[in-house]
Amino acid sequence: MKNTTVTVHGRTLRVRAVFNILSQMRGMMFRSWRDVGDGMLFVFPREARWGVEMPFCVPMDLVFVDRNGIVVDVQEATPWKLNPLTWKIYKPCAACAYVLELRPGLGKLFKRGSKARLNL
Repeated sequence: MKNTTVTVHGRTLRVRAVFNILSQMRGMMFRSWRDVGDGMLFVFPREARWGVEMPFCVPMDLVFVDRNGIVVDVQEATPWKLNPLTWKIYKPCAACAYVLELRPGLGKLFKRGSKARLNL
């Protein structure tokens, strides 16, 4: 993981970029927001409809971004509970190359179709 920034509409967020598949699988599991700043940026090797699962996580906003930096989807995600009916996999409406896991409320900065600058 490396510290980096994401800028959208003039607002810069501090995030941890994650390139390793094992770290991506862990994501925010057993972590607190103070460990990662404003969130985590998952960098994938190709575009696909990457899904996010929420076991042992904290509530967060998910922002899905394509390889050109265009936001393809924004979703509010809630952690799984003991009831399997709450076990949702969050997937974007279109293929993406990056997924941002952000503190709740920060997803409102992003709109579908807007441009995000990812400093990798």
